[in-house]
Amino acid sequence: QVNGGDISTITTGTFNLINTNATTLNLGGDATAITIGATSGTTTVRNTLAIPSGTAGAPSLTFTGDTNTGLYRVGTDSLALTTGGTERLTITSGGNVGIGTTAAGSTLAVNGNVLIGFGQGSTAGPSSGLAVSGNVGIGTTSPSQALDVTGSMRATGGLTLLGAATINGNTTLGDQT
Repeated sequence: QVNGGDISTITTGTFNLINTNATTLNLGGDATAITIGATSGTTTVRNTLAIPSGTAGAPSLTFTGDTNTGLYRVGTDSLALTTGGTERLTITSGGNVGIGTTAAGSTLAVNGNVLIGFGQGSTAGPSSGLAVSGNVGIGTTSPSQALDVTGSMRATGGLTLLGAATINGNTTLGDQT
């Protein structure tokens, strides 16, 4: 039993600390596990681990030997993952997820290249676009072609067709001003 002061060394086994008056618990050394939420007698730990907010360059939850990679609190009810001191993924208070952006204005906001369906590996998507392996549906959940659009479609600029074209329905060619 310790009344005030510090415990400097515990060499083996499990150390249980129960102090209803303590406001801060500092742990150090090479502990392999920290358990929060144990109950002993009438004293119950709150089941909460409070850590500082942190920053992208110094996240609150980090790794030994890689202190600029981890998790931190961006703002009220928002989290971010950082690697190399740069924020990479953000979850906003509204539940939006941003990858490569700190301001996710929709459910999923991605800033940069995206590769979907190409499996594992080091294949990179286009520098600022989207590459999809498989069929893409717009307005349909079961596309049968590389690009399957259900509904009206508008193309501003040129349209190049290579290969056969099948047109069903009304078609207007020429200037529509």
